[in-house]
Amino acid sequence: MIIAPITVLINLARRGKVANLPARQLAPDGSGKAPMDPGKPLLARPGTIIGILIPFAVVALVLVAATLSAMSEA
Repeated sequence: MIIAPITVLINLARRGKVANLPARQLAPDGSGKAPMDPGKPLLARPGTIIGILIPFAVVALVLVAATLSAMSEA
């Protein structure tokens, strides 16, 4: 819970360097393979949406459980 946000901030700081790298090129002698198709953008993939929704669902369930527990004690 402490290290993950720090890692995200470090990755955001370094993202600019990676984003500015030139596109991959074939070797000068013509050997090698062309770069693969990167596919759909990350947020257009269904697994990403599910992965984002799970933490929100867990927080919502905890809040509902806490609210119901508080109501039953009153």
